[in-house]
Amino acid sequence: MMMMMMMTMGKSNSMVSTRSSFVILFVMALIILCQPYEAQGIFEKYHVNITNDLGVGYVLKVHCKSKNDDLGWKLLDNGKFYEWSFHMNFLHTTLFFCKMEWSDIHSGSFVVFDANRDMVRCDTVCFWSARQDGLYGYSDVHTQKTDYYFKWSS
Repeated sequence: MMMMMMMTMGKSNSMVSTRSSFVILFVMALIILCQPYEAQGIFEKYHVNITNDLGVGYVLKVHCKSKNDDLGWKLLDNGKFYEWSFHMNFLHTTLFFCKMEWSDIHSGSFVVFDANRDMVRCDTVCFWSARQDGLYGYSDVHTQKTDYYFKWSS
């Protein structure tokens, strides 16, 4: 009888231990899956940089948003830039778009970060240059090779 009780206790302890291990592994997996993920490195931040290259005397009005964040209106004098950083979500659906206006007749809404398009294209920084003929996108500010171009609406 005593032997049978010890065997039953051994099985119970073993089952509790197995359940506890499973719960711990499950919680760890959830924590890892909920963490931001970037293609270039774990926990690395992405940046978007928008520069006013319209010319002397032109102010660029910029209002950027994502599904979760409204960054508000920014006013950029010529040569000034606005930059923010963020972590891409695990599902790679992070999207930022900006409404831009200048000289009261030129405006447009542009997607300045789309995870599917930009997680590899931009490395970690997406550069945008607002010029009089449109918005230019660069993956690397040093090469000045245009990846994207959007015209202003009039």
